Formats: sequence, C-alpha cells, structure tokens
Amino acid sequence: MTTSTLVKTSLLAAIGFAAILANCASASASSLIGKTIQADYFFPDSSSLYGRFSITVAAGNSDAVSFFDIFSLDPEASGFKIPSFSFRHGAFWFPTSFNGFNLSSLNFDDSSSITGYTLDTNMSGLDASRISFTGNTFNLNWQGLSFDTNTYVNVGFKTDNTTAVPTPALLPGLIGLGMGVLRKRKGEAAEQATEA
Repeated sequence: MTTSTLVKTSLLAAIGFAAILANCASASASSLIGKTIQADYFFPDSSSLYGRFSITVAAGNSDAVSFFDIFSLDPEASGFKIPSFSFRHGAFWFPTSFNGFNLSSLNFDDSSSITGYTLDTNMSGLDASRISFTGNTFNLNWQGLSFDTNTYVNVGFKTDNTTAVPTPALLPGLIGLGMGVLRKRKGEAAEQATEA
C-alpha cells in the first residue's frame, strides 16, 4: 500500500467514523425519564401557590398525577399529556388573573434546553398566548377556558443541546491517528529493509 493510498484510506475512515458518530448523536433524543420534575399549580394569580407535586418521570402513565380530581398530568420523556378532564368543579377554569400550572426542573439527560414546543389539544382558546417557557420551565394559563370529559392536551418539548461537542472536532484526532499508523508502518518497512 502506497503512502498516498494509506493517507486517503485514513482520511476516509476518519470521515466515515465522524459521520457514524453524527448519526448516533442525532438519533438519540433528549429525555426526562428518571428525572424528578416539579409541578406547581397557581390560583388565583401567578404568585399564589395552590398545590405542589414532585414527579419522577417514568415511561407509560404510572407517573401520572391527579390535580384536585379535575385532570391528571402525565409527564413523558419529552413533554406531557393530559388525556381527559372531570366535572368535579364545573366545566370551566375560573377567570382569575392566573389559573394554571408551572413545570420546573425540566433537566434533560443530555443537558438540553427547551427551545419550543408542539401543542395538540381540542380545548378551545388554548393557544400560544397562554403558554410561556424558559430553558427548563413550562407555564400554562388556562383561566376562563372551558373543558369536558373529552378534552385533552398534549405538549411536546423541542430541545437543543448547545453544549454538545460538534462531531467535526473529532476529525483532526482521527486523521492524526491515521498518520501515526502510517509512520509506524513506514518505520517497520524501513527496519525490514535494513535487516534484509
């Protein structure tokens, strides 16, 4: 194998390895599974704590928490679901300045931050104007809105890990490894020529 061929092979191997790592990184998603989050309900304003829950996030609905027998919040790996509501206190949220909840300590396994969300609901009036978020908190204010037993709310978090080392940073090291192998082979070839 010529020096030129060996260098090209090392370079192609380094690029291929970097591509594999990039695919592995993009295939894994941020997850809250196993993390403990805090769910605070505020009413009648955003500074009056009405109820507090600590939830260790698990796969499935075994971690769902009932809020005052009105709805259950089921945290997921990258969001939460509220599959239905009950009529225990009527079919609407009192129209105070704040009537909703705040999720905090949303600390993903890969140190990602929330950058956005998706909302799937049939609760009339629940839109982006009633939602706010930071990198690790999510607030929802549904004051004045109506619901029934068929109402649902599903939220998915969009995340970004800005602390991740980009895969191309590995290329110089991998190319250096290939060059080291090349030097070693050239040295071995020189020793064999000397012995012969």
